Amino acid sequence: MYQVGYRIDGTFLELYRSCYDKVNYITRYAEAYIYPSENIINADRPKCTFTKDGIMSGGVEKSIHKINVTNTFSLLYKGKYDHEMQNNQMDRGHLIAADDFLTYDQKVATFKMVNVIPQFNSIQATGNWVKIEKFVRSLADQQNNLPCIYVQTGSYGVLKLTDTSGIPTPTIMLNPSRAINR
Repeated sequence: MYQVGYRIDGTFLELYRSCYDKVNYITRYAEAYIYPSENIINADRPKCTFTKDGIMSGGVEKSIHKINVTNTFSLLYKGKYDHEMQNNQMDRGHLIAADDFLTYDQKVATFKMVNVIPQFNSIQATGNWVKIEKFVRSLADQQNNLPCIYVQTGSYGVLKLTDTSGIPTPTIMLNPSRAINR
C-alpha cells in the first residue's frame, strides 16, 4: 500500500492509499475518506500531469499513455478494433477523484500514477465512472451523523477481446520485459 498525503510538523496526514501491484504493473484499488460537499472548497480542478513518484519505471508509466494504449490495442488484436479505438480511446482515469478533496494542493495530489487505471473515455470522462463519482459524493452528503464515508475503488479482472482469429486475448498494456526503466 502506498500512502499519499502530507507531512506537517512531523505528522503524516494521509489523503488516500493505493494498492499498486509492482509485479503486474497495475493499481488494484485505492481507498479514501470522502467528506460531504459542504466541506469542499471549490478549488479549480488542476491542469497538471500525472507523476510516477519513483514507484514505477518510465516504461510502465508510458504504457498507459493514450497513444501507447492505442498502439498496444492495434498490435494485440491485429487491427481488429482500430476503428473503435479512434472513437473510444483509452486514457488514465482516477480511482480517487480529484473533486473529492478540499484544496487545490490536495486535488493535485490525486494526479499520481498509483491512483489511475486505464479506462475507455466512454466510461471515464463522460460515462458511468463520472456518475459513480457523483453518486458516491451524494452518499457522503446524506450522512447526517457521520463526518465522512470510506470508499474503495478499483478494477476487476483483465479485459479480454477476441482477436482476428476469434481467440479471446487478454488486454495487457505492458509486456513485463518492457517494464525496465527506459
